[in-house]
Amino acid sequence: MFVYQFFAGAILARHYRMLLTVVSSLRPSLHWSLLGLGFALIQYDAFFPSEAQEAIIRVLGQLPTTLGVVILLVMACANTRLRKILQYPSLQFIGKISYSFYLVHAIVLLSLAHQFHGLLSYWAISLATVVLSVVIAWVLFLAVEKPTMALSRRLAK
Repeated sequence: MFVYQFFAGAILARHYRMLLTVVSSLRPSLHWSLLGLGFALIQYDAFFPSEAQEAIIRVLGQLPTTLGVVILLVMACANTRLRKILQYPSLQFIGKISYSFYLVHAIVLLSLAHQFHGLLSYWAISLATVVLSVVIAWVLFLAVEKPTMALSRRLAK
């Protein structure tokens, strides 16, 4: 199921410096084209009618999405301007809590939708979901992820 992602990670790890050298040598206009291609590949299924999506996904699986993510990762590392943007504290915060957010957002959404359906608008429930999920994710990061990462570092020594 995650074969493409596994191989993409292995290739990135093995050839990271070479990929950065190649991408860094490209013209800036090509950087923007590659970023556009990366985003397009991540969203490739949105370009096809729903009846074609199933066949495309059945044949290609997650290959286009994986290639899009690889392009964006390499571009983020190779492009100085993009690297500076990714250093913003707000984006660093989102990165830190992203796994916990991923784990809790569906539970929060379903709970709020069940509790407030018909009482609050879709937009109010969506906004509350994001805010509450961020708060819960931050608490989980501090209470679970951070101590677990520290423990794993101590055990690795």
